[in-house]
Amino acid sequence: YWIVFLPPAFAVLSTVWSIVPGQTLWSSFQFLMTSLIAFRLGLTLSADRALFILAGIFAAAILLSLANTAVGFLPPAWEHNGALLGIFTQKNMMGKAAVLGLLTVICVLKHKRVPVAGICVYLAGFFLVKSTLSAGALLTYLCAGLLFPLFAMRKFTVRGRLIFLLLPVVFVVLYLAAFVLTGGDPLAVFLEATGKSPTLTGRTIIWWFGIQSFLEHPLLGVGFKAYWSVKSYAIAYIHANIEEGLYWFHNIYIDILVAGGLLGAAAAAALLYCFVRQALRWYLYEGSVVSAAWGMILLVSLIGGLADNVMFTLHGLNHMLIIMGFIFGHRALSSKQERSGTA
Repeated sequence: YWIVFLPPAFAVLSTVWSIVPGQTLWSSFQFLMTSLIAFRLGLTLSADRALFILAGIFAAAILLSLANTAVGFLPPAWEHNGALLGIFTQKNMMGKAAVLGLLTVICVLKHKRVPVAGICVYLAGFFLVKSTLSAGALLTYLCAGLLFPLFAMRKFTVRGRLIFLLLPVVFVVLYLAAFVLTGGDPLAVFLEATGKSPTLTGRTIIWWFGIQSFLEHPLLGVGFKAYWSVKSYAIAYIHANIEEGLYWFHNIYIDILVAGGLLGAAAAAALLYCFVRQALRWYLYEGSVVSAAWGMILLVSLIGGLADNVMFTLHGLNHMLIIMGFIFGHRALSSKQERSGTA
């Protein structure tokens, strides 16, 4: 499992060339500890038990938030988009929690052989995710609908499940069709339909600053979590005009390029390649609800990373989950190979 420690090891190593070595050392140490905790949980828990625990925690959190919205027994939490009633203090946190929570609950319902309830939860969950006012969460939740074709293909042979590999091609075709029908800007149409600004609430402006930093330090970057620890015109502008106190780029891929340059991106890409390969092999050769669930957790994390820092960060839950999912998949495939060898 050494591959799961490649990004945190690189983050620690980036202390050597960091523009703020103290910040990088402290942050990378926390990142490493988070990865170790996930590693330990992956070895301790079984894949289905971990899924049940997640579903229970998220379901309780979402129900508590909904109850508070109706009754108001907790004071509202304020952020720049207004007041949020519930236990989540920021709309993106609420959106990400709703997506992961609904996904795990749907998978547990399918695992317990009540698939109709899972479909009802998914349809009702659309309105819950939409109410968070997070375009990233809504897009991720729509992609989570891939769970149902995955469930439908469970009884197929391994060769039949390979049809899943054609789904990205279908999405490319649909995107090209949307590109033509919307006059060349489907993203803008989607954002307008969801009530969002064309700049993704200033995200594209932040991304531009990040890309500029990467171009100035293309090979090694500026060091893990070092960019936001210095006083600069770019940060002052972002804090004054876009979001006060921001300390990430709302895009984990740009964050990786800024912090680690091309070498850091290569380390992250190696890990993501292994995660994707493991998730596909696990589903193709086992086809279980649990394998589909952990594969979807990886997928929503990859998509969510386009708008938020859900991976490769100090205490990222998604990062912990995909490390655990990688270990679960490796154990399941190893066990299957051992049984085949014994037979």
